[in-house]
Amino acid sequence: MRAFENPPHPDLLRLEPDGITETALDAVLAAHPDRGFVCTIDAVDLKAAKLLAARGFTLVRRTLEGLWQGAFAACLPECEHGTLASRPDLAPQWLTAHKQHYAATHRDNPPAAYGWDAVFMGEDFRPEAAFYILAGGKLAAFSSLRPGSKGWELAWFGTTPEGHPDFATLNAGLVALETGFMAKRGLGFVLVEWDSTSPDAVWRVKRYALEKPREYLTFSRRC
Repeated sequence: MRAFENPPHPDLLRLEPDGITETALDAVLAAHPDRGFVCTIDAVDLKAAKLLAARGFTLVRRTLEGLWQGAFAACLPECEHGTLASRPDLAPQWLTAHKQHYAATHRDNPPAAYGWDAVFMGEDFRPEAAFYILAGGKLAAFSSLRPGSKGWELAWFGTTPEGHPDFATLNAGLVALETGFMAKRGLGFVLVEWDSTSPDAVWRVKRYALEKPREYLTFSRRC
């Protein structure tokens, strides 16, 4: 078992879970008494989860990964909706909504130290696959689909502000927009990663099944 510097979380060393034992974990912790740690394990590894908890690690996130086929039963919202290809003027609001949602969903779960403008609107950004929904003239929901090395994937999504009164309607609207794009592109599925720290992701987990699902647990320990 080894510990690595972790650029997204520079204040936390990343623990490699392979070969985790009581002896190995104690040795790593003793070697870095002034550092915090983050460790992600397969959810089925109950032994590792118990060991981490016993050493002061806290479960900060559950992540469900898999293939999602969309949902044709989802309804488009009655309020204005579309993509940034047709409303590029909404890009600043769209980007701000991403940052606000990220901050809201990374309170206990350690936030990453990225330059978020370049991440949210980086090389894989496609305005025709960047969706928005307006409510009361303001951006209330956002999501995007992006091409990757393993196929198209659902990137960041959410509603803003947190706890929006039309939370369910907005999320269903995003699903409808995403599914419509998938149908036009002939995408049978997209890769998804749904985190328990996001109420919007939890809403999806409760409603949509994934193909080839895998669940991971992320633990953190501060020094």
